[in-house]
Amino acid sequence: MAANDRLASVLDAVKSIVPILRKNGLEAEDRRWIPDENIELLEKAGVFRMAVPERFGGLDLSLAEQARVISEIARGCPSTGWVTMVWSSSVWTATLYPDKAQEEIFADGTVRISSAFAPTGTVVPTEGGYLLNGSWKFNSGCQGAHWNFTAAMIEHPDGSHGEVMVVVPMSDLSITDDWYVSAGTATGSATTTAKDVFVPAHHVVTFEEVMVSATGDRSNTGATGRNYGLLSMVMAECAAVFLGIAQGAYELFLERLPGRGITYTNWTDQKQHPLTQIQVATARNKI
Repeated sequence: MAANDRLASVLDAVKSIVPILRKNGLEAEDRRWIPDENIELLEKAGVFRMAVPERFGGLDLSLAEQARVISEIARGCPSTGWVTMVWSSSVWTATLYPDKAQEEIFADGTVRISSAFAPTGTVVPTEGGYLLNGSWKFNSGCQGAHWNFTAAMIEHPDGSHGEVMVVVPMSDLSITDDWYVSAGTATGSATTTAKDVFVPAHHVVTFEEVMVSATGDRSNTGATGRNYGLLSMVMAECAAVFLGIAQGAYELFLERLPGRGITYTNWTDQKQHPLTQIQVATARNKI
């Protein structure tokens, strides 16, 4: 399938489910996690394949293409858009790991990976790899992830310390139900914990490699347009989420506007008021 066709297929499918994502919004807020239906619909649309390299059966969409999809999702449900952004950017992160790790992570051609970048854990060398311990807060999407990235500190033989990024199966971590907030409620950004979890050596790379220096040879990904570090990748996809949220808010405001008056005035149709028109036009132009 041509690149344009791959994008169109996912984008059309996502656009068709935006009304359902909106309808599920209250349920998502109440349960503090996006509904299973949202995840199933996104899976069916191919969203969780869009960042997977083509050599593993993925769609391998470019950053710009992924951003368009993420914006559409956020237009329907902000929390679902945010979680999708986390899963998508984390899947891209996995392409920085050795081939052996990629073969394990991308075995099914579709995958969801959550991430926690604060180095609040430790790894200790052991035979064949490391032992991982620690807890990570604000782990968006962990409740629906297959794998999880965790940042950890490591002590080198010379006594110096460094940071590493460790990828582990989500089943190796425990989740604490502690996500009680007033915004982003449905992102399920709970705390995850590892206790003496064995991590093979090929599942560990330096923090600097992932966060900053992923701009060199990417020949092992089989992908193009990926020569940037993770920070730029995440920031770009965050922008896509916020644009989608703004567009969704704009649409919902216009839906509820007809027939609404302005309290304590003689205006019976708010949309006819110059100030409303100016504010709506300004919002639209900013979006």
